[in-house]
Amino acid sequence: MRVLFVDGIGGAKVYRGELLRRMAQSGHQIEHFSYLTARHSFSALQAQVEQRIRTMAAGGADYALIGYSFGGVLLRAALQQAGPALRPPRHLFLLGSPLRASKLSKSFGRCIAYRMLTGDCGQVAASARRMQAISRPDVPTTCIVGTKSIAGLAQLAGHRSRNDGMLSESETCPHVFADAHYLNESHPLLPSHGEAITIMLDRLARIEGRPVGG
Repeated sequence: MRVLFVDGIGGAKVYRGELLRRMAQSGHQIEHFSYLTARHSFSALQAQVEQRIRTMAAGGADYALIGYSFGGVLLRAALQQAGPALRPPRHLFLLGSPLRASKLSKSFGRCIAYRMLTGDCGQVAASARRMQAISRPDVPTTCIVGTKSIAGLAQLAGHRSRNDGMLSESETCPHVFADAHYLNESHPLLPSHGEAITIMLDRLARIEGRPVGG
């Protein structure tokens, strides 16, 4: 199956490497999309992701999407913009990805350096209005969230519910998904977490009719 992994803001190769390796090892045609938020607006990045999805959909083969952190926001926005005419993905994975505005982004939003590095995407992540405007796509979805807090960041954001150090349970909203998983891992390490990768591989195996865990 073709799989597109969309990274988060400032995503690093070291965090996605194991996921890409295991996906390819399992026979999937894995691609990734990373970006510089300082150079591109949210709408420009959304359009690029949408084009990548359209290309996959036009290829005829089954495809799936993985959005890590803000990458999930871009994927949801791209699917929303593409509309019902698009041949949908067989599955969407949201890996530590917010559905609501991020308290941490709001806290850092007052910092000039943060605003310069994250650009318009950082403002989207901090805006309740802009996040609420991005719908939850009507496709099979697996939500994976971390519960291993990072003391300094969690305190800065003022998280009061379970959190992965950067995003809280109330921001990732796992309760709205039929297939949701909690892992004892922090936000930066979720893409490389062995159990997270296994969950995704198992879901793809079921779609393809292959033995789960094989």
